[in-house]
Amino acid sequence: MIHFYVYRQPKRPRPKKVKYPAVFLFDDNWDDYGYKTLFNASIVFEEGAEEIELGPVKLLEIGDSPIYAPRIDDHFTSLNTNFCSLGQSVRYYRHLRDDLPQKLRREYLRGLRDIVSRPKQRPRFEQAPGFETSLLRNGSARDALNRGGFYIGYPTLELPPPRFMFVMQLPDASTPHELEVDFRPFGSLPHRINLLIGRNGTGKTQLLAHLAQTLYGAGDIDDPKTKLHGTSNVVGDFPDFSKVIAISYSAFDQFPIPKRIPRQRRKSLFDYKYCGLRNASGAIDINELKTMLDVAMDAVEREDRNDILSKLVIRLLGQETGGEFVSSEDYRNEVFQRLSAGQRFIIAVAADVVGFIEERSVILFDEPETHLHPDLLSTMIAILHEILDEFDSFAIIATHSPILLQQVPRRFVRLMKRRGSRTSITLPPLETFGEDLGELTRRALDLAEPEIDFHALIERLLTSGKSADEIRAMFERGLPLPVEIYLDSLTEQRRDAAD
Repeated sequence: MIHFYVYRQPKRPRPKKVKYPAVFLFDDNWDDYGYKTLFNASIVFEEGAEEIELGPVKLLEIGDSPIYAPRIDDHFTSLNTNFCSLGQSVRYYRHLRDDLPQKLRREYLRGLRDIVSRPKQRPRFEQAPGFETSLLRNGSARDALNRGGFYIGYPTLELPPPRFMFVMQLPDASTPHELEVDFRPFGSLPHRINLLIGRNGTGKTQLLAHLAQTLYGAGDIDDPKTKLHGTSNVVGDFPDFSKVIAISYSAFDQFPIPKRIPRQRRKSLFDYKYCGLRNASGAIDINELKTMLDVAMDAVEREDRNDILSKLVIRLLGQETGGEFVSSEDYRNEVFQRLSAGQRFIIAVAADVVGFIEERSVILFDEPETHLHPDLLSTMIAILHEILDEFDSFAIIATHSPILLQQVPRRFVRLMKRRGSRTSITLPPLETFGEDLGELTRRALDLAEPEIDFHALIERLLTSGKSADEIRAMFERGLPLPVEIYLDSLTEQRRDAAD
């Protein structure tokens, strides 16, 4: 028989004398518009055994009137019939499948009156206001309700690829930005990436930032320094994404950064993840790249995804270097310091996404080309495709790179053009997949020739015989991060060509 113990320091201390197998439910005290239903579950099979984290779960009690905090004894073996529970992500049900023997798993689900394993009870609880307001507050919870049964042997609902309309109105724009997002497959074409392409100033970055806050819920983000101007909303049915992952390495992005720090040994409860070089205070810090990798590797190992990440790293670094990168921390630290800045960037992003992605996540990636040589950019997108396929997820990428445009079929591309205070978002005027780069540059981006920027200068200096160190010495205060990454990428490419 499973024994459940509820605790919350310091008022409800964790019990020291327990009966096994023991499930510990940490009362999180998280507030969902008055409802406090969130607990974090872990299990210990026997005395002295390792404690296994199962993840966030919400417990709802219903009655004649709303019950905002479930009335639960500190120790119980089964909740009464007025209770139901719901894991807050598909990960929770995957842990139940992988970490609990079948008999114990059924007893656990029965003891907490899990609603996924009791589909006939669902209509009774759906009528309670706390079910939608609290249990289903996050997209990851809705995904768990629909698809968690796949992992524990109960009915599951297969959801179609998302399609929705997103509208953003900026204060200085005479008309709104209207973006149709459509991930539905067409034949055998790759369909998991929608591409936003346009020149600087069309509002791509603002659109992604607004989309992140809208999908997650702007009121839920504790980031007072990040204030978006204008309004935005989803028109019609809201897409059922389980998680929003924002990736940006710009000093000017406006993606929200969650500030709530999870307690020791606990993952963040947010179904939103920010990947970038801005730290919690909003400042750009290049050391965040290594910190991000270390945190991501912990998540990769906890989720038992080493094999997935290892395959991606080998694709980037080769079998000899990449084979041991994931499995050995000492080797990883040594190799990471020797990598080019572009390679570090890709590995850190891949680890972060693999460590924290859930099935049916959406990745919002702002201008990946900013820090990458064209060869590495193509590798980055290929790796992203593999991750999306592995986790049945999707991505929206904002870019002004014709190289990316060349890799995406026209039907999944949205071209942004600004004329005065009006921005239009339309399909490109030509098929983009495999088209000549010059033609894409001229007809999609309205440029007579590629824009001249720091990339051309760096290439010209290297071609003239300058070494990377000599180029760095020309800038007394050091090179900015994008230039440093691009210089490293070109230097690495030339070294490989010489070998």
